[in-house]
Amino acid sequence: MDKPWELLEGGPTQLLNMRKRTAETLRQRVSELDALFERSFEEFTLGRLPEERYTKLIQKYENEQTVVTKQLEAISREIELHQDKTVSVEEFIKVIRKHSTIKKLTMAIVREFIDEIHIHQAVRKNGHTTQQIDIYYNCIGMIPLAPEARETRKKVEMETRKGVALCYTPAA
Repeated sequence: MDKPWELLEGGPTQLLNMRKRTAETLRQRVSELDALFERSFEEFTLGRLPEERYTKLIQKYENEQTVVTKQLEAISREIELHQDKTVSVEEFIKVIRKHSTIKKLTMAIVREFIDEIHIHQAVRKNGHTTQQIDIYYNCIGMIPLAPEARETRKKVEMETRKGVALCYTPAA
């Protein structure tokens, strides 16, 4: 899951459930391969399986087990990452609920919401200076605006001090 904010909208729980089922299937296959190793060894030691056939079977089982183990590790990492992000989003939602009725925005409240702010180099174009600012929220990271949200947003202007005007329009 690349976008943790999707969890705020209900999230990709079906994908997570599918990954968990796949992981369980892979675990079962690893157990089956272990049993096949043992059975092949027993058949070989009892003389029921020729050495050449035993070697081919063991090699085939080892190759499959290597592939299955790598797949299982990758899916397990995905599941763990998703669960970590779910916890992070839940923590962020708690902070939102805690401050849902604030009367005054203080630095302490801002610090609870924002992890870091990246301010990019200002660009002057057609007599206007624009500067991109990326806000990374605690627990969930940066939430990019969808293109349609940028178009519907209104231009915000304010006088900050004498001779300086601040104009905000989301980047296209």
